[in-house]
Amino acid sequence: MEELTVEFSVDDVISVISNVTSPFVVISELIKNGVDANASEVKVDLDTLNGSISIKDNGDGFTREEIMELAKIAQSSKKRGGYLENSRGNTLLGSKGLAIYSVFSLGKKLEIWSYSDDGNFHVSWEMEDGLFYEELPIGTIDSGTVVIISEIEIDDMVLLSSDKELNKFKHISMNKFVDDMSLTSLVITKNGENFDISVDNITTFESDFDVIISFEYNSDENSLTYSYATDDVRVTSDDLVFDLNSSESVDSILEQKYQFDPVEIKFDDYLTGGLVHLNEIAIPHFEGKWYVKKNRKTNQMNSFESGIRLYVNKFALYNYLNKNNDWLQLTNISQTKKINDLRQHNVYGYVSFDNFNDLSEGLRISNERGGFIENKYYHKFIDILYNYILYPSISINLAVKNGLFVERSETIQNQEEEEENDSNVENRDSESDNEESIDDNTTVSNDPPSPESSGQVGSNDPDSNEIKILKMNSKEIEAGEQLLLKDSELIEEMFIDGITIIHNKLNVDANEVVTSDNLAGEYPVEYCWNGHKEILYLTIKNREIINNREGNYFFRNSNHFVGDIDLSDINELVHQLYDLDYDNKYLLFIISFRAIFEDITKSYIGSRTDLSLMGQLKLNVEKMIDDLIEVIVIAPNDALKDKKIRVHKKFKGRDALKNFLTSIKVKFSNESYDQFLHSLTHNPAKIDKELALEISNDIILPLYVLIKCLRDESII
Repeated sequence: MEELTVEFSVDDVISVISNVTSPFVVISELIKNGVDANASEVKVDLDTLNGSISIKDNGDGFTREEIMELAKIAQSSKKRGGYLENSRGNTLLGSKGLAIYSVFSLGKKLEIWSYSDDGNFHVSWEMEDGLFYEELPIGTIDSGTVVIISEIEIDDMVLLSSDKELNKFKHISMNKFVDDMSLTSLVITKNGENFDISVDNITTFESDFDVIISFEYNSDENSLTYSYATDDVRVTSDDLVFDLNSSESVDSILEQKYQFDPVEIKFDDYLTGGLVHLNEIAIPHFEGKWYVKKNRKTNQMNSFESGIRLYVNKFALYNYLNKNNDWLQLTNISQTKKINDLRQHNVYGYVSFDNFNDLSEGLRISNERGGFIENKYYHKFIDILYNYILYPSISINLAVKNGLFVERSETIQNQEEEEENDSNVENRDSESDNEESIDDNTTVSNDPPSPESSGQVGSNDPDSNEIKILKMNSKEIEAGEQLLLKDSELIEEMFIDGITIIHNKLNVDANEVVTSDNLAGEYPVEYCWNGHKEILYLTIKNREIINNREGNYFFRNSNHFVGDIDLSDINELVHQLYDLDYDNKYLLFIISFRAIFEDITKSYIGSRTDLSLMGQLKLNVEKMIDDLIEVIVIAPNDALKDKKIRVHKKFKGRDALKNFLTSIKVKFSNESYDQFLHSLTHNPAKIDKELALEISNDIILPLYVLIKCLRDESII
């Protein structure tokens, strides 16, 4: 084999390796190479037993010139000299020349077998031994390219082969959102078995959604075409064109188009301001479609997974593949500004930049292809999304929910209905200037809207003595549980925006959320609106500690879960420590922590038939955490769904539980927590009491409680 001299500098190496934020990025970039090579299919196989990954495509293969270019780090001929598309008509994805070299952030050895019209080649590259290639006889390779990465670290292999990471491949390209035969198909296998990333194309069940929002930004005209499609006859699905050069307000345009007074919503804390009208800050063409489902979701929706993905040239930017990445802050906006249906778990969709040349655009993609760099071009893009897409969508949604339309848009009316409507309009001219009638029985008043406007009649008329703000007079929550005092479970939705809440002696954050550090007891919470007051009696239950003796603060409390603590099965050392004072007997606490933690870990792995103990605590903890993360996932048609939901609620929700487990893994993977515990055991010294309480109450105790809950529910 002939050796190629690798041309790189230290800066090149740092630039590539430091920008690889996840093993998934490496595989994603190699898939893009296959797409650029006109492959109709790319297959990725993960061999977790041998620590290797292969990426095979049926594309054009490497030319001799491209083989020579492998030695030139961070260089690429793509998108240069007017070469912007492959022969399938798709804009090239690569341009930075990072994909091949980035594999060394994942594995120690790279091999390539490639067939092209220019010849067949085999490449072998190990960082320590150098880059070698040989030309093979014609016919030795079928077609396309096979890239094999081997000697992969076990930690990276575990992460990359997890269901969480592999599920991201579902939406790595736009082929689940559009019907485009030119998009490359992707097949994932793990240890030779197919990993199912197939989901129904969203266009096949779009009729199941309540709302479909479509938009397209025209960069040449600096305008945005927008539509809001719903079954509500008061909302027209006709296109609405926003001229971003015009001084006319969005409110005025919405009022003319949809015949309602938009509810004021300010996004000042999300916007840069002033960039939208600056034509010298040029944003390329983009478009998108968002699907909104208000209530119970179908199995197809659950399988598809909610969230808004961001695509460039029909290929996803990595950071936006996580279904929990609420990058537009939809849920926060609904909770803190105006409650609406556009929340992260209710919205499915995408924003797409097509024919995007990252070598010439001011909007720049980060080196690791995770997302856009936050420069002035990016902020103009965000400002457009908020001002001309999100704001109109929330405004229309609120108008539908609260009946804020001045007049209904009827699609089918006979002449008698039209005459009757004209008569009603004449009668409304004599009404008060502060109130506009919608029909014979319905009015719209100033904030908050009257109950009639949302279809309620009688007892909740704000002018009536029978007004009812609260849906309940008392509420009980578990110790450590959080509660949004403005939750629609507690309060009639029409009063939420105008309500004043008085909560003496109750710890509440800026968003009116009861925090987890409140003591047990009963707290009166006053809800005041327009001179009317109602009281909610909130009871926080006392946290009972089962099967323990009276003692210190250790293993008695945790912010990670709610409710009682059953210590009947915990290591006996815990009970021994209960009688001791930390300041006087701190060495016993210090040397016990590792033993208790190790006992929990070994007990768990020993009870799982498909897991085996390893020689290091760190590896055992990582193995346990990975398994727990998989255990708590609710799969489609999961027979254990109800039981898992109960466990999720105990730990303040699925996301909070997953974040807790991930934080434990990070401590052991990146923060050398096993070495810290080891040093405490063999070189005991007093540590700050708060740190000792963190080890016992925020790491050991919640792990024990989680495992016990899973066993009590017969999930494991």
